[in-house]
Amino acid sequence: MGSISKLIKPVVFWVIFFVFFAAAAFTQASTKKIQVCASILPQRFFIEKIGGEMVKAVIMVPPGASPATYEPRPSELRALLNSRLYFAIGVPFERQWLKRFLGINPRIKIVHTEKDIRLFPISNESSSKKGILDPHIWLAPNLVMLQARRILMALKENYPEYSKEFEKNYTSFISELVGLDLKISRMLSPLKGKYVLVCHPSWGYFLRAYGLRQIAIEREGKPPKGSELVRLSRLVKEKGIKAVFFQPQFSKRYALSIGSSLNLKVIELDPLAPNWEDNLLKAAKMIRDAN
Repeated sequence: MGSISKLIKPVVFWVIFFVFFAAAAFTQASTKKIQVCASILPQRFFIEKIGGEMVKAVIMVPPGASPATYEPRPSELRALLNSRLYFAIGVPFERQWLKRFLGINPRIKIVHTEKDIRLFPISNESSSKKGILDPHIWLAPNLVMLQARRILMALKENYPEYSKEFEKNYTSFISELVGLDLKISRMLSPLKGKYVLVCHPSWGYFLRAYGLRQIAIEREGKPPKGSELVRLSRLVKEKGIKAVFFQPQFSKRYALSIGSSLNLKVIELDPLAPNWEDNLLKAAKMIRDAN
């Protein structure tokens, strides 16, 4: 009898151990987040609004870097191996890197959230020429609603077990976007028809959505020539422009130089800020207060 009890005790111990281990493994697996990848920081806001606590978005372009020229580091590229989805948005670096991403992980699905969104050329009111198509579609709430739909459909298709949660989060997010759009519209409605001067032409869709117009100092990443600068100076005076907005991914010294030469306030405004909703409200307030 004593020998049997001696045998039972180790067996009970190992049974308890394996039950505990299995429970811990199950809990860890059940709480592990779905990982997806995307290009820029504002996309994290959109994806995680819809994905909720179940989804984590890894971003390729880190804070302070430009999505026009950035080359992902090995640490960022490794994230592709653990992701089933990549949410593209049409920024320039994607043109050469999306194919490379597929080379790293052939099974990853590229979801073009910019698909079916009408893109406008980057226009410059100080010049009669038209530039390349403007990729900054994440800065207008009405366009984010279209991107949100593509994010939702991709998540539901690849993770159907969470469809109800995704749908619920999506509905809530759309409601928030409508509220944000109304807030910004009320803030900027007195300025309809006004011109806003920016160093880099990032805010075209945002301004267009609320009846304002963008004047960009840069043209296809290049500073204005002498004749263009004279035309720009004349336009600034004609339109009563009082400020120039620059973004931290580009030279502040250059913005200060332009501001000094045109006698304008120089204001920083980041189109790639991660706190997207707060950033758009901040942009609206700054533009309103600068006029």
